[in-house]
Amino acid sequence: MIRTKTDKLAGLILSLLMILSTSCSKSEDAEVRPAAVIKGIVYDNEENPIQHICVKISFSDKSRTVYTSSDGTFNAYLSDEDLEDSNTFNITLSDIDGEDNGGLFETHTDIIIINMEMEERPVVINCVYHCSPAIP
Repeated sequence: MIRTKTDKLAGLILSLLMILSTSCSKSEDAEVRPAAVIKGIVYDNEENPIQHICVKISFSDKSRTVYTSSDGTFNAYLSDEDLEDSNTFNITLSDIDGEDNGGLFETHTDIIIINMEMEERPVVINCVYHCSPAIP
């Protein structure tokens, strides 16, 4: 069989594509696991979940902001780097949409301390909050 320059070029391109796809699949398989997960749910005084509550988690000179979903839940993921300087976190819940989520709710602040000596990773913190209606 006689190979032309076009055949050789096509073979080279195919080989390069195979190498690239192998290296890409290895990086996609490498899953980065968080060091800690703060999970929670926010309810009103009648045990109804509240959506669109801003959950700001502050630590050291950093912060993470997530929002409650339609079922009132939130998840915040923290890396080992996030936990290097502090294991104490301030969590502030704020109503960001006023009356659109069923009422105007008071801002609520909490402090969480994460014990990073626990062997199992990620450390999972489960929180339940009840937000009272804001007084106009």
